[in-house]
Amino acid sequence: VLGQTSLVAGGSFATLNDLRIYGTANIGFADDGALRIAYAHNRRDGIIENIQRDEWLNNRDEHVLRARLLAEPLDRLSLLVTADWAQSRALCCAWTARSAAPGTPFALLNAAQGITPSPENLTVAAGAPFFQNMSTWGASLEVNYEFTGATLTAVSGYRY
Repeated sequence: VLGQTSLVAGGSFATLNDLRIYGTANIGFADDGALRIAYAHNRRDGIIENIQRDEWLNNRDEHVLRARLLAEPLDRLSLLVTADWAQSRALCCAWTARSAAPGTPFALLNAAQGITPSPENLTVAAGAPFFQNMSTWGASLEVNYEFTGATLTAVSGYRY
Protein backbone atom coordinates (compact mmCIF):
# COMPACT_ATOMS: atom_id res chain seq x y z
CA VAL A 1 0.00 0.00 0.00
CA LEU A 2 1.47 3.33 -1.04
CA GLY A 3 2.73 5.53 1.76
CA GLN A 4 1.85 3.03 4.56
CA THR A 5 4.08 0.92 6.79
CA SER A 6 2.87 -2.33 8.34
CA LEU A 7 4.07 -5.71 9.59
CA VAL A 8 2.16 -8.98 9.87
CA ALA A 9 3.78 -12.16 11.18
CA GLY A 10 2.62 -15.48 12.49
CA GLY A 11 3.29 -19.13 12.78
CA SER A 12 2.10 -22.48 14.03
CA PHE A 13 3.46 -25.78 15.27
CA ALA A 14 1.55 -29.06 15.05
CA THR A 15 1.99 -32.81 15.02
CA LEU A 16 4.78 -34.38 12.95
CA ASN A 17 6.90 -31.31 13.78
CA ASP A 18 4.80 -29.30 11.34
CA LEU A 19 6.27 -25.80 11.59
CA ARG A 20 4.86 -22.89 9.61
CA ILE A 21 6.08 -19.32 9.86
CA TYR A 22 5.27 -16.32 7.73
CA GLY A 23 5.69 -12.59 7.65
CA THR A 24 4.86 -9.63 5.44
CA ALA A 25 6.33 -6.15 5.77
CA ASN A 26 5.08 -3.13 3.86
CA ILE A 27 7.39 -0.12 3.93
CA GLY A 28 5.84 3.02 2.54
CA PHE A 29 7.90 5.97 1.47
CA ALA A 30 6.41 9.38 0.76
CA ASP A 31 2.96 9.12 -0.81
CA ASP A 32 4.14 7.62 -4.05
CA GLY A 33 5.96 4.39 -3.21
CA ALA A 34 6.04 1.22 -1.19
CA LEU A 35 8.16 -1.89 -0.79
CA ARG A 36 6.47 -5.13 0.29
CA ILE A 37 8.47 -8.18 1.35
CA ALA A 38 6.85 -11.51 2.23
CA TYR A 39 8.43 -14.75 3.48
CA ALA A 40 6.97 -18.14 4.36
CA HIS A 41 8.54 -21.37 5.60
CA ASN A 42 6.86 -24.76 5.96
CA ARG A 43 8.59 -27.82 7.42
CA ARG A 44 7.11 -31.18 8.36
CA ASP A 45 8.41 -34.67 9.16
CA GLY A 46 7.53 -37.52 6.83
CA ILE A 47 4.33 -39.47 7.41
CA ILE A 48 4.97 -42.65 5.38
CA GLU A 49 7.62 -45.17 6.48
CA ASN A 50 9.69 -46.76 3.71
CA ILE A 51 10.89 -50.00 5.33
CA GLN A 52 13.08 -50.91 2.33
CA ARG A 53 15.32 -47.81 2.64
CA ASP A 54 14.72 -47.01 6.34
CA GLU A 55 13.38 -43.50 5.67
CA TRP A 56 10.29 -41.38 6.19
CA LEU A 57 8.56 -40.08 3.07
CA ASN A 58 6.27 -37.15 2.20
CA ASN A 59 8.13 -34.72 4.42
CA ARG A 60 8.57 -31.13 3.34
CA ASP A 61 10.95 -28.23 3.74
CA GLU A 62 9.80 -25.20 1.76
CA HIS A 63 10.84 -21.55 1.63
CA VAL A 64 9.18 -18.75 -0.36
CA LEU A 65 10.33 -15.12 -0.59
CA ARG A 66 8.68 -12.35 -2.59
CA ALA A 67 9.38 -8.64 -2.91
CA ARG A 68 7.39 -5.96 -4.73
CA LEU A 69 8.30 -2.34 -5.28
CA LEU A 70 5.50 -0.01 -6.38
CA ALA A 71 6.22 3.57 -7.36
CA GLU A 72 4.09 6.31 -8.89
CA PRO A 73 6.67 8.97 -9.75
CA LEU A 74 4.22 10.90 -11.95
CA ASP A 75 0.44 11.34 -11.73
CA ARG A 76 -0.14 9.08 -14.75
CA LEU A 77 2.82 6.70 -14.43
CA SER A 78 3.18 3.64 -12.19
CA LEU A 79 6.03 1.13 -11.97
CA LEU A 80 5.76 -2.29 -10.32
CA VAL A 81 8.88 -4.43 -9.88
CA THR A 82 8.32 -7.95 -8.55
CA ALA A 83 10.90 -10.59 -7.63
CA ASP A 84 10.40 -14.00 -6.05
CA TRP A 85 12.34 -17.10 -5.01
CA ALA A 86 11.13 -20.49 -3.81
CA GLN A 87 12.85 -23.69 -2.75
CA SER A 88 11.34 -27.06 -1.93
CA ARG A 89 13.18 -30.12 -0.64
CA ALA A 90 11.28 -33.30 0.16
CA LEU A 91 11.25 -37.07 -0.05
CA CYS A 92 8.08 -36.94 -2.07
CA CYS A 93 5.56 -38.17 -3.28
CA ALA A 94 4.74 -41.65 -2.01
CA TRP A 95 1.36 -43.35 -1.85
CA THR A 96 0.43 -46.40 0.20
CA ALA A 97 -1.59 -49.52 -0.53
CA ARG A 98 -5.16 -49.03 0.70
CA SER A 99 -6.57 -52.25 -0.77
CA ALA A 100 -5.39 -55.25 -2.78
CA ALA A 101 -7.43 -58.12 -4.12
CA PRO A 102 -6.27 -61.41 -2.53
CA GLY A 103 -3.88 -63.41 -4.69
CA THR A 104 -2.97 -60.54 -7.03
CA PRO A 105 0.70 -59.69 -7.63
CA PHE A 106 0.16 -56.39 -5.79
CA ALA A 107 -1.24 -58.19 -2.72
CA LEU A 108 1.55 -60.80 -2.81
CA LEU A 109 4.30 -58.14 -3.08
CA ASN A 110 2.91 -56.24 -0.10
CA ALA A 111 2.47 -59.45 1.95
CA ALA A 112 6.09 -60.46 1.23
CA GLN A 113 7.21 -57.21 2.91
CA GLY A 114 4.80 -57.58 5.84
CA ILE A 115 2.55 -54.76 4.62
CA THR A 116 -1.19 -55.11 5.02
CA PRO A 117 -3.10 -52.83 2.65
CA SER A 118 -5.75 -50.84 4.51
CA PRO A 119 -6.98 -47.26 4.87
CA GLU A 120 -4.68 -46.94 7.93
CA ASN A 121 -1.57 -48.25 6.14
CA LEU A 122 1.32 -45.75 6.21
CA THR A 123 4.09 -48.16 5.13
CA VAL A 124 5.75 -48.84 1.77
CA ALA A 125 8.70 -50.97 0.66
CA ALA A 126 10.23 -48.98 -2.20
CA GLY A 127 13.80 -49.61 -3.30
CA ALA A 128 14.12 -46.51 -5.45
CA PRO A 129 14.68 -43.09 -3.88
CA PHE A 130 11.93 -40.51 -3.64
CA PHE A 131 12.87 -36.86 -3.95
CA GLN A 132 11.65 -33.44 -4.93
CA ASN A 133 14.33 -30.79 -5.15
CA MET A 134 13.08 -27.62 -6.73
CA SER A 135 14.34 -24.05 -6.85
CA THR A 136 12.58 -21.33 -8.80
CA TRP A 137 12.96 -17.61 -9.11
CA GLY A 138 11.88 -14.78 -11.31
CA ALA A 139 11.43 -11.08 -11.73
CA SER A 140 9.10 -8.81 -13.64
CA LEU A 141 8.54 -5.16 -14.42
CA GLU A 142 5.14 -3.66 -15.15
CA VAL A 143 4.89 -0.08 -16.40
CA ASN A 144 1.50 1.65 -16.70
CA TYR A 145 0.88 5.03 -18.27
CA GLU A 146 -2.63 6.48 -18.19
CA PHE A 147 -3.76 8.45 -21.18
CA THR A 148 -7.15 10.13 -21.32
CA GLY A 149 -9.54 7.20 -21.85
CA ALA A 150 -6.89 4.45 -22.06
CA THR A 151 -3.95 2.92 -20.20
CA LEU A 152 -0.79 1.69 -21.89
CA THR A 153 0.72 -1.29 -20.06
CA ALA A 154 4.12 -2.88 -20.72
CA VAL A 155 5.13 -6.07 -18.92
CA SER A 156 8.49 -7.80 -19.05
CA GLY A 157 9.73 -10.69 -16.95
CA TYR A 158 12.03 -13.66 -16.54
CA ARG A 159 11.39 -17.05 -14.83
CA TYR A 160 13.84 -19.78 -13.94
